[in-house]
Amino acid sequence: MELVKKVVVEAVTIAMIGLVLLMLNHIKPSTEQPVVGVDPTFEKELAYAAAKAAPEDLIEPTLEKKKSPVDINQADIQELCSINGIGEVLAARIIEYRTNVGPFENIKQLINIKGIGPTKLSNIHKEVMVDLKSIQVFY
Repeated sequence: MELVKKVVVEAVTIAMIGLVLLMLNHIKPSTEQPVVGVDPTFEKELAYAAAKAAPEDLIEPTLEKKKSPVDINQADIQELCSINGIGEVLAARIIEYRTNVGPFENIKQLINIKGIGPTKLSNIHKEVMVDLKSIQVFY
């Protein structure tokens, strides 16, 4: 969280400096020369940076955006790796399990994957899901 705060503060600082430079660049003496040397082509980039550091980003910088749970029956290796605590090896094991055994019927079946124990399952259970509609039953 401290890193998020630091990045937000740095972004706002850079945007504010850019805005000050833009304002000073538009206050010109009678010789029509810029007071502060800002490349006019860079003005759009500075304005864009200032817009990105809009107040809505500063309202709750400590709140992270919630991501949707990953359907372990549909996810590819990259999506599985986006789950905290799941790297390429575990992601490959999850895919191998569902390929060889069949689709997961519930997230508790992840305990059958080598490297996923009760603690890891407890840590990731809010980040994963099983969409029952994606399970095809053959009779």
